[in-house]
Amino acid sequence: DWMMTFETSPFLDPTPDCTSFRQNVALFLACYSIWFLPWRIKFCHPQIPRNSVLYEFTWLCTGTLVLGSLALASDRPVIAAACCVTVGIDQLMWYVDLAGYLMM
Repeated sequence: DWMMTFETSPFLDPTPDCTSFRQNVALFLACYSIWFLPWRIKFCHPQIPRNSVLYEFTWLCTGTLVLGSLALASDRPVIAAACCVTVGIDQLMWYVDLAGYLMM
């Protein structure tokens, strides 16, 4: 049952071990996000304008990395879970769009 898994998730558990786990995940996501943007700008393909890399950084999944790390660092796991659900809906709609395109 997925609801049982959601209720026992380490992202929602208030015990110190799970809080430490959330802090480590938040640190990893923040470091990855900070590293990701300059790396993409520096090693951008010559035919792609550098401004497009900044545009890519505003996509929902990339913005969720930043917001998710802030939510976990501030001990607000429900916000982090909401980010995951939002990206999940976005990805599902992408698959529906792709399937519709392939069926045409």
